[in-house]
Amino acid sequence: MYKSKLTPWLFLTPMLIFISVFLFYPFAVNIYNSFFNFTSILDPNPTFGGISNYLNLFSDSTFVTSFVNTIILIGLVLIFQV
Repeated sequence: MYKSKLTPWLFLTPMLIFISVFLFYPFAVNIYNSFFNFTSILDPNPTFGGISNYLNLFSDSTFVTSFVNTIILIGLVLIFQV
């Protein structure tokens, strides 16, 4: 019996479309929007901020502390898993 190489892709297509629509597209839009400064969620004309949002984020001591604590927690959980 002849087995088509297309058959597995036909079965995978719905899930690939689902993942693209609900995972990859929102992720890409979030990365794109992170380079803009919004005054409100309904702002029709946000200003381009470049990497200033990321510079402000990593210069905030509260964020840095929480980020380091999260990395330590992940490390401890990975080490002490049974």
